Amino acid sequence: MKFGFPVIFRHGSIVNGITIAGNLSFDFVDIIIDTPTWLDEDTGKILEALEEYSLEAGVQSPWETIYLYSPWEGVRKGSHDTILSVASFASRIKSEYFNIHIQTDLGSFEEENVTSSRIAKTLKEMGKEIKRVGKITVENCNNGIFSNLGTYAKVMDNSSLFSCMDIGHVLESNQGKMEALVDWVSRLNDEICTAHLSVARIREKNGLVTISQQSKNWAS
Repeated sequence: MKFGFPVIFRHGSIVNGITIAGNLSFDFVDIIIDTPTWLDEDTGKILEALEEYSLEAGVQSPWETIYLYSPWEGVRKGSHDTILSVASFASRIKSEYFNIHIQTDLGSFEEENVTSSRIAKTLKEMGKEIKRVGKITVENCNNGIFSNLGTYAKVMDNSSLFSCMDIGHVLESNQGKMEALVDWVSRLNDEICTAHLSVARIREKNGLVTISQQSKNWAS
């Protein structure tokens, strides 16, 4: 198992985030592209920093305002093209994986099977378009139809991509019930490539590690 450090916008630059991760002895960096300006960073310097600290890299596509399942073709195309541009960046820095976010706050406007079928088709097509990254993953949601294990698993089965299982999202969408994690891991099994610990509290006592849903106050 390898442990990654999330490189986010408040770190100022990708290279700065890599430096922090390297000094903390992480195994890899998880670079979250939430701003278009990060695509303009010098990939040569990024690769040098990764090599200096012997770190691998993964890249996450943006999640805000990205609607791959939208019934509006123009919205889908804009989201599709944005993700492909970030995937191109991921390939240039030799990313071990590329994670795609699927927002679902508009899913209630249509039947669940219509929305899930559309996103599965889109993801399968994108899987063929995205080149020169290790594995392509899709992250589960904390609300909406893709926070449901059955719906998410069906999409994953039909897209032939890997899963990025966000543990915090599973807990948040299941009232913090730990049994839900067992269900998700059992169902997805070998499809899981990476896991996130967002919105989760990790405790260690006497060699035993426990995971629980953190409170909203703790998160802030």
